[in-house]
Amino acid sequence: MADAGKLGKLRARTGAAKKDEPAGGADPVPPIRPSTRVKAADRKALMVRLDDDTHRALKRYAFEHDTSIQAIAEGLLLEFLEQKS
Repeated sequence: MADAGKLGKLRARTGAAKKDEPAGGADPVPPIRPSTRVKAADRKALMVRLDDDTHRALKRYAFEHDTSIQAIAEGLLLEFLEQKS
């Protein structure tokens, strides 16, 4: 289960809008690089299989927004968990 305090800190660090705040045309995926802030021993791996076209589109998006696929996926998963709690 996600820690609400950690989610709040992540949002504050990235400047992401809260659920009740308007997006204001902001990029839906914050340019975070959480992997660099946590020890590798404290992290778990998750494998996701994508078709070539989806992976290519995701890779292009990550490059154009100066982020990583890891950061995009982690940001989306944290946002999902925050909405569910």
